[in-house]
This record gives sequence, C-alpha cells and structure tokens, in this order.
Amino acid sequence: MYRLTSFFTCLIALPLWSQTIETTAKTVDTSANILSLKTFIQQVILEHPLSKQAYLKTEFGKTSWMLANGNFDPILSLNAQSKESQKYLYYRRIISQLTVPTPLGIDIIGGYRNTDGDRLNPEQATTSDGQWFAGLEINALQGLMIDPRRAQLRQAELVESLNTNETKIILNELLFQSIKTYIYWQQYYHITGVYQEGLTLAQTYFKNTKGSFVLGEKNAIDTLEAYIMVQDHLAQIAEVRQKTLEYKLKLQNFMWFENNPQSIKPSVIPEGISKHLYPLDFTLNIDSTLSTHPLISQKLDKKKIEEINLELKEDKLKPKLKLKYIPFMEAQSNLSPQYNERNFNWGISFSMPTWLRSERAQIKRSEIKLQGIDYDIANKKNELKNKAMTAQMAVNTFSEMATILKQNVAGYKTLLRAEQ
Repeated sequence: MYRLTSFFTCLIALPLWSQTIETTAKTVDTSANILSLKTFIQQVILEHPLSKQAYLKTEFGKTSWMLANGNFDPILSLNAQSKESQKYLYYRRIISQLTVPTPLGIDIIGGYRNTDGDRLNPEQATTSDGQWFAGLEINALQGLMIDPRRAQLRQAELVESLNTNETKIILNELLFQSIKTYIYWQQYYHITGVYQEGLTLAQTYFKNTKGSFVLGEKNAIDTLEAYIMVQDHLAQIAEVRQKTLEYKLKLQNFMWFENNPQSIKPSVIPEGISKHLYPLDFTLNIDSTLSTHPLISQKLDKKKIEEINLELKEDKLKPKLKLKYIPFMEAQSNLSPQYNERNFNWGISFSMPTWLRSERAQIKRSEIKLQGIDYDIANKKNELKNKAMTAQMAVNTFSEMATILKQNVAGYKTLLRAEQ
C-alpha cells in the first residue's frame, strides 16, 4: 500500500531525482541476486539511450552561445583587380579591409587600398604608396537599440535554458516510467510471498478439516470449503506470478549497457519493501514546485524568446538611417600612414517603407503567438496544480489507511495469540 503512496509522490517529486541521484555505478550488480531501486535508477541515468539523448540536448544548447557570438567575428576581405592591354594599364586595384561588428550596433572598419592606372576613376586614385583608412558605420535609427545579431545573442542564453529544461523533461518522464515499472515488479514479487504464506495456511486448514471430518467433528461440506480455499490461493499465486514476470520483462526495456539492451537473470529479485521512497507525511509545496517545474520554465523561455522577436520586429517600424565616417591617411614610402583631418569619407543613407504593412503584420503575428503562449502556460499550470493536489490527497489518504491497517494488524495479532 505504501508503495502506491510512493507512486503518487513520484508523480510530482521526480524533477528532484535527476539532480540528487549519485551516478556512481557503471553496471548493474546482480551478484547478490538483488536489484535495488537506487542501482536500477543509476543504471537508467547512465546507460539508457533516452537519457544520453537528453544530455545531448544540453550540449546542443551550449552551442547557441558560439553561434550567436559568431555574428560578431571580425571579417577580413581582400579584393584585387587589374585590367591592361598592350597600350594601357586601365586600372589596378588592391583593397584589403577588416570589419569588426560590435554589440553596440556599430561596425568598425579599417583597411588599406592601393590603386593605379591610366583609365582609373580619379576618385579611386591613391599615391604609389597607397592609402590607409579607418572609420565607423552606425545605424542611427533602426538597429540602434536592437538588431538581428544582438537579438540572437540575447536569445542564446534562453535557448540554452530551453534545452536544459527539455533535458529535465525527458529524464523525468524516463525516470517516472522506469520507477513505476520497478515498483509494480517489486509489489507483485512480494505479494507472491504473502499469497504463498496464505496457501500454506489454507493447506494446513484443509488438512486439519479432513482430520476433523474423519473424526466426525465436521461435515463433508466443510472439507469441500477448505479445498476451495486452497484452490483460490493457488489461482491467486498463479496470477501474481504472471504479473511479476510481466513487469520484470517490462523492466528490461530500461536496462542498457554500452548501447546494448540487457536482460535480467531469472534469479534476480527486487529489494525488500521495508523502506519508503518518501515518508507518508510527505508534504508538497505546490506553488514552489510549479514555479520551478521544467515544463513551465520551458514555456516561459519560449515566451521570452518571442518577446525578443517582437522587440526586433517593432524596431523595424523605424526608418533606416545609416551614418558613415571614414578618415583616410596617405601612406609614406615605409607604408606608415600620415593623418590629415581634411582627408575623410562620410556618407548618410535613409530609407523608409511607406505603408509598413509587412512590418505591422509581423508584429501582430508575434503578439498572437505571445497570447497563445500565455494561454498555454495558464492551462499547464492548472493541470500541474490539480495533478499535485491529487497526489497530495492520495498521500494523505494512504497515510490514514496505513494508520488504520496498523491498528488492525495489532488487533489481529491479539486475536491470534488468544486463539493459540
């Protein structure tokens, strides 16, 4: 009975397992022919394919940082062109440039150019030693506060948390199903022992009844009744043995080692039931559990990601205004630059859609998604709360039943001693 209590408490408390189990055992030790629950759980966490797949999601989430920061990697480029004939060197251009994006929405640009030619565009001409340049490009309106690169960087942390919660969800479901299977196997195995003891008592009663019938103390119908009791116990034993074997085979679905499924030897039995998984007076803090539940955390992460997308889409309502200022310096014979404040290149570009229908539609879509996520979170919180309350009531009910049964056992022991 208390095993059913453990079953209900596992329903809510399983998120704690993946953080508290000491994964020290590498293989299942069946030398003592006893498979303990702790050893079994360790084996599931270490070796089951779903457990390994769950941890891969965590590793996959960690790559989000590298992916997002890759948008800020400096870009080195080189462009060399030449056109000439027998009569003319039309042009020869060599331009190398380094662009450094920054999280502030400013691109730092620097490089070196050297051009020459009889038909070269005068505005591109440089001295024979070439020309150095360095400057900035700034998004003054759209892209000033947020842009796709910074949005992805902010989302990277959320994506990592999202995958971590996905790992917890997979592990919790795997542990819940495996522990439930173990408890049923354990339960039916030990019930078999109880029924076997009952069979022994029924056989003794049948033997005594036959003796009393021979002596004339009891009728033949009493002998038949005692015989039926023996048959009932035999049928019960056959049923629980079949259930024990059924759940033992189901337990093998969770037994893996080095990516190969493992079988459980016929001689292996579950541990005894003298200890509780959780005490019968276990009390669950529902509000605290809901606030840290991986299912809720995962949905909150999705909401935050969509909020960043909404912020990015709202930024696109602003006009595009890009400012550029690039001073250039003439190189000397030793290629060292000579700065002159009058040598510079600047520019400004401005654009703005007239109706902004596409941008407003994208914003509306994000707002609808956010509203849908809020509804989903509210529904999931309600489901989990009711599930937790049901589990807590089950624990309280079984606790009361345990107290009553203990009193009954004490009473039956008194009757047994009196009869003896």
